[in-house]
Amino acid sequence: MFVSYDFVVIICLCNVVAQENDNIPLSIVGFFDKENSIEQQTFELSIQKVNIDPKFANVYLKAEIKIIDSTDTYMTGLKVCETMESGIGAVFGPSHLESSNIVQSLCETMEVPRIDTSWENTPVENFNFYFNPHPEPTLLAKGYTAIVHDMDWKSFTLLYQRPECLQRLQDLIQDYSGRTKPNDKQAAAISIIQLPEGNNFRPILKDIKKSLEGHIVLDCDADLILTVFKQAKEVNLLDDYHSFIITSLDAHTVDFSSIVQNLRTNITTVRLIDPLSPFVENIVRDLNFVQQRMNLNMEPLKADKLTVNAILIYDAVNVYAKALKGLGMTNKIITEPLQCTDSPFIPWSNGFKLINFMRVIETEGLTGLLRFDNKTGHRSYFTLEMVELVDTGFKKIGLWDPERGMTYTRTSLEMLRDLYAGSKNKTFIVSTKIVSKNDCLTYSQRADLGVCDLTITHERRSAVDFTMPFMNLGISILFSKPEEPQTNLFSFTQPLSFQVWIFTATAYLGLSLVLFFLARITPNEWQNPHPCNPHPVELENSLSLLNCLWFSMGSILCQGSDILPRAFPTRLCAAMWWFFALIMTQSYTANWTAFLTSNRMETTIKNVDDLDKKGGTDGIKYGCVTDQSTASFFQNSDVNLYQKMWSVMELNGDSVMVSDNKQGVDRVKKERNHYAFFMESSSIEYEVQRNCDLTEVGYWLDNKAYGIAMPFNAPHRTLVNMAVLKLSESGALMNLKNRWWSVSDDKRCKDLKKDSAELDVNEVGGMFVILILGCLIAFLFSILEFLWNIRKVAVEEKLTLWEAFMVELKFVLKCHGTSKPVRHVEDSSSDVTTK
Repeated sequence: MFVSYDFVVIICLCNVVAQENDNIPLSIVGFFDKENSIEQQTFELSIQKVNIDPKFANVYLKAEIKIIDSTDTYMTGLKVCETMESGIGAVFGPSHLESSNIVQSLCETMEVPRIDTSWENTPVENFNFYFNPHPEPTLLAKGYTAIVHDMDWKSFTLLYQRPECLQRLQDLIQDYSGRTKPNDKQAAAISIIQLPEGNNFRPILKDIKKSLEGHIVLDCDADLILTVFKQAKEVNLLDDYHSFIITSLDAHTVDFSSIVQNLRTNITTVRLIDPLSPFVENIVRDLNFVQQRMNLNMEPLKADKLTVNAILIYDAVNVYAKALKGLGMTNKIITEPLQCTDSPFIPWSNGFKLINFMRVIETEGLTGLLRFDNKTGHRSYFTLEMVELVDTGFKKIGLWDPERGMTYTRTSLEMLRDLYAGSKNKTFIVSTKIVSKNDCLTYSQRADLGVCDLTITHERRSAVDFTMPFMNLGISILFSKPEEPQTNLFSFTQPLSFQVWIFTATAYLGLSLVLFFLARITPNEWQNPHPCNPHPVELENSLSLLNCLWFSMGSILCQGSDILPRAFPTRLCAAMWWFFALIMTQSYTANWTAFLTSNRMETTIKNVDDLDKKGGTDGIKYGCVTDQSTASFFQNSDVNLYQKMWSVMELNGDSVMVSDNKQGVDRVKKERNHYAFFMESSSIEYEVQRNCDLTEVGYWLDNKAYGIAMPFNAPHRTLVNMAVLKLSESGALMNLKNRWWSVSDDKRCKDLKKDSAELDVNEVGGMFVILILGCLIAFLFSILEFLWNIRKVAVEEKLTLWEAFMVELKFVLKCHGTSKPVRHVEDSSSDVTTK
């Protein structure tokens, strides 16, 4: 063992000073339950270290060891009185509650400071000569509560060994006693179970496993901790979905090597010291050097085996020595023989000022800063180290003290790195849907992840935990597309009724006749055909019957005419006809537009309100999958419409409800326009992409999301959440959806809903028919006029019909020129007259 040269010199000098010092050593009695315990060794070595420490000059202590049976309070009291008769400066221990009460009573009577380093129940009344460096019980319970809150435990099971443990954890129990489990509103958030006597804890641990509670607080002695965990491992309680908090401050002394390999369970505990810190290692090295220097027959001390009582004994001895040092500067502290068996009782004269000085001291010790309540003697300030069990031992993750609360010793990046390390090389079992969505839940205790179209609901949340949503959706209506409407070749006539067409045609003919007769009656319509001749032989009227018909036709077709009325009566008649034509043509255009729009492929229902109204009149039935989230939505909804629809579905029963989505889709396809199926929008989108005769109708009735299911307390939940968030932000989730939802172009539905501006050939084909028919009639009349002209040419030019036909045909086929010569036939009678 390495010991510095300076330290050896100091020890030698101090020994010389001690030998020359005429001080009488101050006896301190230590009561211990077991011979040569680690607490006894630390007690003796601490006193020896004080005696050779130069900072405690003029302080010289003597250790008296008493091994007692703590359950025998009578013998314990006798031994205390025996030691007081020879004069003592303080009493350390004992740790047993009943014996400590007897010893405390005697110390109060004789005014001797009693130092207790173990946990004990808070006294009903304050003792004047009591001192305890152990963390004050209620403050310690607050530390445990803060740690449980920091780990975000909503519920837990408390396993305790002895009834007094419940008093020590009273603050934690009270904090959760009024709560209920977030996944079960009827169950309390905390379950309290006492460990049975003996060493068989498997039945209790199996019950915890079945209860699905993943958080466990274990409060028991350090020598029982490893047994509990070994049996927990046997019942498969040490898996990824269970976490433990050990309240024992001696948990760091337990050898967890037998269970730490491949351990995925989070085991967290607290301690007052870090056994591997240089400060603790130096103190232990010094104590071992003192042990070697004094030739004491003891086992060497090890830092990781120092119990909390042993550590606190070291701190208490140093506080006591510091108090003696402080008082010794003004008063010489000596012991006095004390008689506690017979009255009158004469107390120790220095006890009161010594205990008071100890309570106001504030110093650094092995367990950090020591500060005490000057009224009760309890420790009012301490620091708890929050440590986590890993493969290499305990790893510090945080600190807690009564003033600052929880602080962390690792960054968020380090915490994330630890999560990744915990999930490294782990094989995840993934459950997916086989028959129904509940299959994803059935395998939750046998699978790590449940991946399917699993909607996050309150009811499912009571059975499993969920990640953040990876897809948003809502309940919508799956319905069949309307059948293609029957088109009419003369559909352009449908905007007006047959009677309107008849009345319009009658008005056209009537107006033409009226205009013709008015034109013949009024003198202003008769005009001079030769304006240069002021005295014409005859007058002309351009409004012949054919011209009137042509004028009326051009007006109503908005084309106009080169023939216009001149007289006031005819103009007034024409103006009224134009007004009539304007109204009729605009009405026809508007009506035809509306007709084309309404004649598109439109579903019988447009939303859930239409479905509710037409469900009775048109006989459209509607339903959903039985005992799934969609059915629960209608069943638990507060909206009157949805309650009404659920009543209808419940009344019709199996006639409208189906067992799965596939059956519902098939029924919509089979019962076209007579069955509507409530379904999640994401599934509807998938089906519509692959079934061209299906469509989604209306708006979403609700808004929810799909999530990945996992058991409660899954350590990989944060990692999966981060992965889902990363995929969402990068657009990978959308790409995945497009990949699996969309279909290729060759399989995509071609018969898509047409835009309202598009007209099909079948809808406007009648106009082409009329156009062609009109052209054919015109061609027929042109042939007739052509033939009639051939006959006329043949007579006038004295040609045969064939010769006249060929002459005219050659002129027609020449296809150029816009003038035609006029043939003049010589007339002999006219020549004679002219001559």
